[in-house]
Amino acid sequence: MYYILLALTGIITGWLINLYSGYECTGCREYGFLTVTGYLYKSILYISVEITMAAVFILLYIKYGFNGGYISCCLIYLLLLAAAVVDIKKRIIPDKLVAAGIIGGIVSVFINKDMTLVNAISGFLAAVIVLLPVSLITKGSLGMGDVKLFSCTGLFLGLWSTLTALAASTILSGLAGLVLIMMSFSNRKKSIPFAPFVFAGVTLTLLYL
Repeated sequence: MYYILLALTGIITGWLINLYSGYECTGCREYGFLTVTGYLYKSILYISVEITMAAVFILLYIKYGFNGGYISCCLIYLLLLAAAVVDIKKRIIPDKLVAAGIIGGIVSVFINKDMTLVNAISGFLAAVIVLLPVSLITKGSLGMGDVKLFSCTGLFLGLWSTLTALAASTILSGLAGLVLIMMSFSNRKKSIPFAPFVFAGVTLTLLYL
């Protein structure tokens, strides 16, 4: 019964993320003559967001039970999946999401008994110290939105989990970049959204590492 309720909650949450991000499971005029293919593509993305949130809610419950830590993890996944969907579609990380992440991260310190204020601030600073120079050196290849997103993620994760998630996200994005380069040399100068890899890296950290 709990799993059914969690799945329904995840589906509803995913639906809200789709509404926020502007994904609508209707029409595909921008795809021109590939209307059918485009419709299927958008439909798969739309549905996958809802399924992902349902799966995350259940997997987190299996690992952590229902407590402050579980609520904290759900909040961060809500933030990261919304950021990932928007980043895929628009290549931006909205400041509103970052602000919500900072507020949620502060709240999580008080509801998650395993997280201390010092550890949360350390996670925040670690992300800034590592990613900000990278963004400046690469002249925006890693956007400031990505830096801000990972920084507020650090409030939820703490120092060591932030560093672990950062390493996992970087490796995954690097592998994806290599695949794109091998598929087409024209992709070498094209940026790929980083937020989906942040989501994947945090997932590996919280559920498996």
